[in-house]
Amino acid sequence: MNSFAEFESAFLGALQQERSDLQSLQGASEAQLSAWIEHLFRQHLGYTHWKEITRAEGTPVGSKGGKQLFPDLRIDILDNGLIFIECKRLGRLDGPKGPEELDDGVSQLRSYIRAHLDRASIKPETVLGVVTDGNRWFLMGLNRNNEFHTIAEWAFLTDDPRLIAQRLWLLAKPALAQPTSALVEFLARRTVAEVLKEKTGWLTKKVNERLPDGNVSEELIGRWLRDAFSDPAAPPRLVPADSSTPPSPPSPQSTSPAGTELVTTRLPAKRGKKSSVHHGVTLADLISASLLVPPVKLFCRYKGTMLEATLLVDGAVEFQGQRYDTCSAAAEVARARVSGRQMNTNGWTFWRFHDGTGKRLDLDDARKRFIKTKSANPSSPPSPEPRQPRPLGGVEAMQVGNIAEAEGANPAVLSAAEQLKPLLALLPELTVNTSKATVSLYAGKLVVGYAHPRKRGLPRLRVYVGQTCPEWATPDPSYALWCSVGDWSTNLERVVALLKEAPRRRAEDMAAGRDPYYRRAQPPGSTPVVSAE
Repeated sequence: MNSFAEFESAFLGALQQERSDLQSLQGASEAQLSAWIEHLFRQHLGYTHWKEITRAEGTPVGSKGGKQLFPDLRIDILDNGLIFIECKRLGRLDGPKGPEELDDGVSQLRSYIRAHLDRASIKPETVLGVVTDGNRWFLMGLNRNNEFHTIAEWAFLTDDPRLIAQRLWLLAKPALAQPTSALVEFLARRTVAEVLKEKTGWLTKKVNERLPDGNVSEELIGRWLRDAFSDPAAPPRLVPADSSTPPSPPSPQSTSPAGTELVTTRLPAKRGKKSSVHHGVTLADLISASLLVPPVKLFCRYKGTMLEATLLVDGAVEFQGQRYDTCSAAAEVARARVSGRQMNTNGWTFWRFHDGTGKRLDLDDARKRFIKTKSANPSSPPSPEPRQPRPLGGVEAMQVGNIAEAEGANPAVLSAAEQLKPLLALLPELTVNTSKATVSLYAGKLVVGYAHPRKRGLPRLRVYVGQTCPEWATPDPSYALWCSVGDWSTNLERVVALLKEAPRRRAEDMAAGRDPYYRRAQPPGSTPVVSAE
């Protein structure tokens, strides 16, 4: 493992198992958690020599109140740097006392670092500190003035896999050993962005002085700077990528504990102007507001190459057969396919689409429209909460259309719900949730099926089948554990039986740790097939 590409490929392949292993440590001791973190550093980050990692029983770095201080883990970086790690039990940084736990971890970390530096005869070139409960990670460092500063934070269980890979790479042995380390490059890029964003007026003036004619606006210069230097993978808070869609697990909310330097300070807005960056808005919000109606073809001409992707109904973006949770993650990969190197990319300004009138817009235009609409109607919530599933049967079945219509549902979804009544009458154990784009079928709290409206005929069903898709159904083109049923009215008994078995299959697969939305592998050289949704 000598490059980020090699690290990312290996790490992403192992991430699902690592997440499963971490979840199994719920209720475990700090020592058990630190053993798992040590495993990450040995297995993935390149610290394979037995001398490179020291556990709590190693050399003390000072004392406090007559008690010797030991970091939970200490990582030696090629004899010229150190990483100190303070571990908390899984979930402690998200609990009701999360801010206090974080404060305590930061305080201990500072004590370890200060004590070591006071005793060291040769000052290490790199000194880093990590506070983590396995899920939430806070990375901090020392600048040349011996002041602590925040570098990054992330959530191991819920953040985008590529974000996690990018952040962990900052701690990897090969990354820190490079002439210009990945960590220095990361901090330098952020600093360049801060400096340039404070000077957009001066930059705009200089650019226009060299243009033969025309006038480039300061807003356009600002957009180019965001595209070149923004770090879309690091929002100011760990917000769920899609909090309104049932398949996406909820992300823990990151609170900002008072009095700690580990809370990342983001770039301030230019004085006198409102910031146009709204990290809390997701593609799912735009879909729920009917500003985007999937599937939406996204495109970008980059260095003469036309790149195309598809916005899916759940707010994810599909590019070349791979599903990405955010538009920025997809844009970063697309850009790398052309340039040959990975760069942080703002997907909101990278991807474009045609609206209903044929006008070409970028995703940020749709986001601004969403924000403007919400600002004009402050009484409505900024992001619609998902409705609880309502039973379709008897009188309630006659009322479901009115309920959904009152909440502004797509008429096609209302029609699909009506068309499902003969099927659902045979499945009283199922409940439904009608969103603005699709109908979700629930067995308790488990999603076991979807109904996607079509322009003609009955809605297409997507049913959870697990490992085997029956011969009379079609394997779903996107998800390996689902199958699609077109004209289900001709196979009513079989479809009923399939849906009755779906809850058991989902429960068994959950117990086995299988991802229900695992992507179906595409044969090499084949053209990716986009789901009928």
